[in-house]
Amino acid sequence: MGAGLQPGEARNHGAVQRGARQPGSSFQVRGTPAQSGGVELSLGVGGQMSETVSWSLEYTGEFRSDTSGHLLQGRLSVAF
Repeated sequence: MGAGLQPGEARNHGAVQRGARQPGSSFQVRGTPAQSGGVELSLGVGGQMSETVSWSLEYTGEFRSDTSGHLLQGRLSVAF
């Protein structure tokens, strides 16, 4: 489980990409700027049903005044 508070200035999420077919060239991919301040939250739970079966359920959320994002992920693992 985790949580975070992100105070400070707004920033622009972005990355520089390089193509495999044109290794000498690059281009920038920009995301939407994040509002200053916000909360990020992660929660998870999991368990073992038997010697070969396990499960987990995880939630991650981002809460800001200009945007929010949520991810819910479940997993069931069977070993054989």
